[in-house]
Amino acid sequence: MPDSLRSGESFDGHDSPTLRAIHATARQVQRARRAETVRLRQREALLDMLARVMADLHITNAELNAARRALAPTRPK
Repeated sequence: MPDSLRSGESFDGHDSPTLRAIHATARQVQRARRAETVRLRQREALLDMLARVMADLHITNAELNAARRALAPTRPK
């Protein structure tokens, strides 16, 4: 039994380092989930914008792929 309980002092588990760590981890998980949700929404918006611009400017997939290849770093052989 912990000394604090033997001496008659009340034990406040709400302030324990373990409980604080558990709550901090839960908050971190929630922030990570929210960040991932935002990232997915931004990705969806970017793809939508890309599709609209490609359609407006009559850019073909072949042209897009050629531009991607031109931007890709060269691989050593």
